[in-house]
Amino acid sequence: MNGQQTTAQFSTFNFQLSIINHQRLSHRYFLIGLGLISLVAYTLFFCALSLIRGYPISYWQFPLAGVFMLITQFFAARYFFDKDALKPFLRSAVILLVLSSLSVFLANAIYDVSSEGQAYHQELTAHLKNGFNPYLKILPAPDEDTVPSLTYLGINHSAKGVEITEAAIYRLTGHIESGKAVNAMVLIASFCLCLSLLYKLNRFSTARTWGIAALASFNPISIAQLTSYCSDGVMASVFLCLFVLFCLIFLEHNKNYSYLLGFLIMISVNIKFLSLIYTAVFCAGFLLILIMRKNRALCKRVFYACLISSLLGVFFIGFHPYLTNLISTNQPFYGLTETRNEISNLRPSPIRATSRFATFFLSLTSYSDNQASDKSSVTGTIKFPFSINRQELLHANEPALKMAGFGPFFSGALLLSIALLGLIAYSSSKEIIFKTGLAALGIILLSVFIIPDSWWARFVPQLWLVPVTILFLSELLSLSRGRILNLLLYVVIGLNVVWAFTGIFYNILISAQIRYQLAQLKTISRPISVEYPAGRPFKSNHIRFDENNIHFIEKKAEGQYIYSVIHSSTRFGSAERLPDLPKPFLLRVNEKIRGGDRD
Repeated sequence: MNGQQTTAQFSTFNFQLSIINHQRLSHRYFLIGLGLISLVAYTLFFCALSLIRGYPISYWQFPLAGVFMLITQFFAARYFFDKDALKPFLRSAVILLVLSSLSVFLANAIYDVSSEGQAYHQELTAHLKNGFNPYLKILPAPDEDTVPSLTYLGINHSAKGVEITEAAIYRLTGHIESGKAVNAMVLIASFCLCLSLLYKLNRFSTARTWGIAALASFNPISIAQLTSYCSDGVMASVFLCLFVLFCLIFLEHNKNYSYLLGFLIMISVNIKFLSLIYTAVFCAGFLLILIMRKNRALCKRVFYACLISSLLGVFFIGFHPYLTNLISTNQPFYGLTETRNEISNLRPSPIRATSRFATFFLSLTSYSDNQASDKSSVTGTIKFPFSINRQELLHANEPALKMAGFGPFFSGALLLSIALLGLIAYSSSKEIIFKTGLAALGIILLSVFIIPDSWWARFVPQLWLVPVTILFLSELLSLSRGRILNLLLYVVIGLNVVWAFTGIFYNILISAQIRYQLAQLKTISRPISVEYPAGRPFKSNHIRFDENNIHFIEKKAEGQYIYSVIHSSTRFGSAERLPDLPKPFLLRVNEKIRGGDRD
């Protein structure tokens, strides 16, 4: 009898110890997520403060934000670990410094080869770094632009919170590609916050905890844009952080969660116009759930946190563009009409004549393609849900993929999710967890369908969370039936993540091509002539030449030899032929995959 009591006591002790360890792990990962998000938010805040006062973005904003990040970390560590806070604080501080430095290093090592990144975002970031202050003045369009181009409409009138933060990093390092580090920082933060939530729940094995966190945070939009200046991936990661934080607040509300909520809202309302609308929907939806749960005290605290951070984000940090647009044009979202027209023109031909919901359905069920212009009819774009072809593999490195942008297996993941949700509803429809999860799914889908361009995955990156949320619910409710469906959903979602990561591999190979071409240009003694095409020129390409001390003149490309910049529409002319240099390993691999030298 005594032996049985001892065994029971020992089991209880082990269980309690496991809970304590998981709670400590949850706090540690929360500190890392909080640190990375606060680093971005503080940088944006200090840059906005400087710009409003008439000072340009300088080298000190990002390091000062790092100091404030560490101060925030210290007080958060004291809250979670009390008297034992020093060791967790020092550990998280070292990890944060390593992660932020590594993010900058890796971002600088891979070139942005996206069309939008080179034509618009890099151009904007360079202007900000070089002293342009959008809070106080308008950047004049080039003389050749008889009608204001979308590039300069965006530079002068769009939200640019991400680009301002990127410009601060660029100003510090002197290398434009390093600004993309913001993408990795926010992505890592979302992953760590997912781990924090899952460890706090203490319901899953370590493998499932890390697996669910990876599937949730490695959104194909975030991965595809990780090496580009496009901002939709940042939006996806920030929204995931927001959803995870809402779950943490449900479990336990504390002041550190309020601080993080404020940081996230400050960032999200300034990513782009669309993100302001999404943020309002998500916060209103969360508050509505709290009201339905009759948790008025928590609802009141969250409401004030959302209100204060929204006011700070829109009227202080977002003084440009929201108030500057309102003052100068009487429209806070000036330029949105022109952007909508361009999106309409970019719609792939097979789906141009279809309705909003039909277009959305066709985009999800088609091949992962950028145009689908080779398809003669709508039915030609539809494919079998679990299939993939070679062209879809090659399109993995396209950060703004128009058709089936979440990956070739996403339609299959949605089918499995719907079936799994049916099983969950059948067995757990009365559970409060199921009802709350169903409300969360409703909020996500509402945010997707309130915009007319939900067919383009980059504009609705939160759609990725639908199958992930259903998978999470099936694990949380310990669904006895449908374990095969559960396992298949893990695999299919994971295959989309793997597909997205192949795009980074392709970008590494393309970067090797670019470095090789730059090495060739360094050997030329005479200046080259650089020509930008009409339409949306990639004028930011000149920064590569400047950083590599390559002499050039911006004029019509002329000379005996005319070349194209790798993965760009920019051309350059030279009186000398580019020499053949020893080709690095990655360049030889790229030539084998692409079948020779193809830009």
